[in-house]
Amino acid sequence: MLGIPGDLSVSNGFRNFAILNSDRTWYVNTNQLNTFGGRLFKEWYERDSQGESNCVVQSLTVNELNQLLTACCAYSTPVVHSRNFDVLLEIADKEKITGLLRLLESFLVESRVVHPIRKLEYSAEYRMTRLATSVLRSFPNRLARLDSLFSYLSENGENITDVHLDVLEMLEIQPESIII
Repeated sequence: MLGIPGDLSVSNGFRNFAILNSDRTWYVNTNQLNTFGGRLFKEWYERDSQGESNCVVQSLTVNELNQLLTACCAYSTPVVHSRNFDVLLEIADKEKITGLLRLLESFLVESRVVHPIRKLEYSAEYRMTRLATSVLRSFPNRLARLDSLFSYLSENGENITDVHLDVLEMLEIQPESIII
């Protein structure tokens, strides 16, 4: 159980570095955030280490910052779920927060809700090799991969030309392949 989330709008002994954006303020522990990596968290950590008490962030929207900081700081451990992982993926990729990207990759590997082909799309877009390997190993044979692909396309009203080329390559579908 995660417990009650910390109120990031209030400073305390652990969270005392202020992140400012528009009319919102969040208080964070820069040591904790720095463990995730990434230039943004490193900058905050360095500013905090030099005695600064706040930082104005304009590279992310209020909603993006709220999602990121709530996921990484509000509980004793990072919290990733189906409602926040898409936004967190974009932010982690944009800001090169490698620790968060690996956490998101683990979430996708373990997810039973995300379709395997969608997982392969994420793996191609965000360079998640472990996710791709996990998905491909879950298929017993090539026919199962093709069945999964066409089921995914049918569910989403798409066709084979809408599929990322790297996903097709992972599924061993070449441009010269004939699929009936």
